[in-house]
Amino acid sequence: RTRSRLVNHPVRSGQQLYAPEGDLIILGAVSAGAEVIADGNVHIYGVLRGRALAGGRGGIEARSFCPSLEAELI
Repeated sequence: RTRSRLVNHPVRSGQQLYAPEGDLIILGAVSAGAEVIADGNVHIYGVLRGRALAGGRGGIEARSFCPSLEAELI
């Protein structure tokens, strides 16, 4: 069974969020200098200016979804 982590606030510069064994769903923006990592998919429903890493443990099927992409790293 996979677990999803839901974050309903912006991710600020310097913060790092990790979702082990599941998806990471962020309902706000990810600021420059912030990092979000998931072993599954990463869903960001705001602007992504920081870093997003899907498939943190080598999952080649993992994807990143974001409507507004201004990322430092994907």
